[in-house]
Amino acid sequence: MRDCAAARCALATLVCCVAASVATIIPAAEPSPPKLAPSSKFTIVFPDLPPTFYRLDTGEKIPTQMTIFLPTNYGRNRKHPLIIFLEGGNGGGATNPKVARALSEEKDFVCVILPLFKEKLLPKQPLGKGSNIPRILMHPEEAPYMWPIFKKMLARLDKIVPNLDSKHQIIGGFSNGAHTIAAMIGDPNCDLSQRFSGFFLVEGGMRLQRFETLKGKAILMVWGNERSRARGQKNCDVALAAGARASLYIMNNVGHDFPVKEYPAVRAWLRGEPWVPPVAAATIAAKEEKEGEQTKTGIVKKVDVNAKQIAVMAARELTFTITDSTKIQQHGKPVKLSDIKVDANVHVEYVKDGDTRTAKKIVLLKEK
Repeated sequence: MRDCAAARCALATLVCCVAASVATIIPAAEPSPPKLAPSSKFTIVFPDLPPTFYRLDTGEKIPTQMTIFLPTNYGRNRKHPLIIFLEGGNGGGATNPKVARALSEEKDFVCVILPLFKEKLLPKQPLGKGSNIPRILMHPEEAPYMWPIFKKMLARLDKIVPNLDSKHQIIGGFSNGAHTIAAMIGDPNCDLSQRFSGFFLVEGGMRLQRFETLKGKAILMVWGNERSRARGQKNCDVALAAGARASLYIMNNVGHDFPVKEYPAVRAWLRGEPWVPPVAAATIAAKEEKEGEQTKTGIVKKVDVNAKQIAVMAARELTFTITDSTKIQQHGKPVKLSDIKVDANVHVEYVKDGDTRTAKKIVLLKEK
């Protein structure tokens, strides 16, 4: 009897072990949707999608994922614009949309970071100047592989955050991230241009093609020094001719970088500053020399009461000198220079003498 009891006990133990073993391989149920609340951040994993460029490059077993941040003023009953930012290099692990959060100041925009993808990765070359650039660089022919993956991730995003504003969705990227966006715009099998209303390319995307797909869209091209102006201007001019609302911004000799101090210019573009079609700097200067009296409409970036100056971002940032004869008005009534606040929308009438722009009249416009 003792042997039978022992046998039954052993059998019960075996059944429990097998059951436990089986339980560990049963596919997990669909995870519950994340709670949509202001300032919340959550990561969505895609176990069925291919490994990311980051994983192929580093060997780190980080899952294929995207991370979403909801703005501090998020509301379920309002439509929110979307900003996606793609990092350079191997794209990173998509753990935090930090650039999108900084650009938007964590307000209004739902911020997302997606990883980059390569179907194949060339072997590493011996260390040497530029030896691994072909291995890292995103090429236009890789777009057909990337876009179906992106579409699946974006479809999941739409399901998780159902109140995205379909008419105000921006995608931007730095370096390889910008190359990725340009590649997908240029591929006839990718409908990235249909999904997004605006694009910004920082230090990349110079091989942009199929400009006709950008008609009616906003696109900002950002480069790190004056030496890049010519190629940036060429793409910008072609985009303008195709009907895009194209702008060119040259950062202050930062090289191949996108420092935080340059974010305000992109932020103003994101928030729909009064748009002025850009032209080459030389053309601007020549026109201003011929026409003494000029006007500009833009967003105030700095007010210096002591120096009697204001800086305004129009197609580019301009500084205006204020004199005792400068008229400053709001709603038809006179106001002081100290009444002008940063981010105010202004219209400036001015006279240019050499490099000095003297404001004759400043009108504070109504908020949108």
